[in-house]
Amino acid sequence: MSIPESGIEIRVREEAGIRRECWPLTRGVPLPVGAVEGVEGLRLINGAGVEIAAQFRVLCEWPDGSAKWILVDFQVDIEAGEEAVYALKAGAAK
Repeated sequence: MSIPESGIEIRVREEAGIRRECWPLTRGVPLPVGAVEGVEGLRLINGAGVEIAAQFRVLCEWPDGSAKWILVDFQVDIEAGEEAVYALKAGAAK
């Protein structure tokens, strides 16, 4: 199994009613067995389809050595009360 071409959805919701600029976020993302061997080749895409800067770290692995959980660190600009959707993708941009 691998990450779907559409990616794994990461939703971010601003619930305090405050506009955020460069708001630092950390999200843990579970992965199916065999989907990702390491963090090389992972990328984060915003709702406009643009790749954004992000850091990835494997937190734990499946018995076959593939990543079970990864940690994603990135920054978000989001309006008060809004929701933003990102996609975690694997492989080079097309």
